[in-house]
Amino acid sequence: MLENRVTNTDYFPFLAIIADEKNEISADIVNNGKPLDELLAKKFKLSRPTVRTLLSTWEKEGRIEMEKDAIRGSISKIRILTDFFRKKGTKNKALILLDFENLLINFGGPPRTIVEAINITLKKIAQEVGTISKVFVFVPHQTAQLFGEAFYRAGFIPILCPKIKVKDGQTDIDTTDQMLTEVGKELINEMPELTHLCLGSGDIDFASGDIGFPSLIKKANHHGLDIAFIAGDLSSLSSELIRMADRKPNNKEKMIYILPKPKKET
Repeated sequence: MLENRVTNTDYFPFLAIIADEKNEISADIVNNGKPLDELLAKKFKLSRPTVRTLLSTWEKEGRIEMEKDAIRGSISKIRILTDFFRKKGTKNKALILLDFENLLINFGGPPRTIVEAINITLKKIAQEVGTISKVFVFVPHQTAQLFGEAFYRAGFIPILCPKIKVKDGQTDIDTTDQMLTEVGKELINEMPELTHLCLGSGDIDFASGDIGFPSLIKKANHHGLDIAFIAGDLSSLSSELIRMADRKPNNKEKMIYILPKPKKET
């Protein structure tokens, strides 16, 4: 239950979990038109007057903007000003988590050039977003053996994801999704300086239910991180993942980065 995640010192980040892609919480959508302070009182397990005091304080501090019903005067919409999540003067720092096989399958160029394409993309992210803190590649053993030297030279940190056979001995279970999600959550906890999380995959499975990317993105949102995506090809990127992406700093474009194809030799 989401209520269990809320503590006496953790009320404000909780708003990011229930906000939509515009960083807004509308009473019409999440509370059937009833006042939002009523909903938050239940979630926070506080009295409505206490919640209204919290909201008024946050508005004065520049954390949120509120809209009220013209007739009833109740709170009808909350807009989260996400820049407040970051301390003033803090430089952007991005964590990169790559599902390498997903990128490789959808890359479209010669496999030997994919690490170079990733490096070109990372340079662009560094220019547009900020410092890249670390780059982790989640990869099966066999693929890691093929690209291990390239990972080492690029400074990528490989995380081996074994393929496990089920009882019938025929079907392999890919553990990449699970490993990426679990490691990603741990890294977010351990790296409080982060401002951005960049996920390298267009896999639609990550956008289904409350597992994989959705649960990892909720965790990231809870910590005030902006979300970016890297994909091997635009057609491979799920529309749901595109919706989850935040916008570039000082730019209206979403943080969607497609690996460049190598130039044809003449």
